[in-house]
Amino acid sequence: GQPLENLAGTIAVRPEHSQLSDAARPGLPGIPVTVESGEHGGSASHVFVRTGGDLRLAVRVSADELSNWPAGKRAVFGFKLDHVHAFSDEGRGVTARAAA
Repeated sequence: GQPLENLAGTIAVRPEHSQLSDAARPGLPGIPVTVESGEHGGSASHVFVRTGGDLRLAVRVSADELSNWPAGKRAVFGFKLDHVHAFSDEGRGVTARAAA
């Protein structure tokens, strides 16, 4: 597969397959983001974040974690490559991998 950084097209990660952290984690892809808001949803809640490129993302967190992510806080949106769905500009599925 292609390194994630070199993919031209779209990547998709479900909110339950992503996480927020205060700093990048070794070996995991991460995107710097700013927290916009949080939404209580019972036992699972969502935090909505925005990238520097103005892309809005959602992350599922436990209800207990929601207060750790106030609006304006800087964070890293992380995910595991085995949960990434990547598509070429033509809409075909492609395999992503971590950069060597």
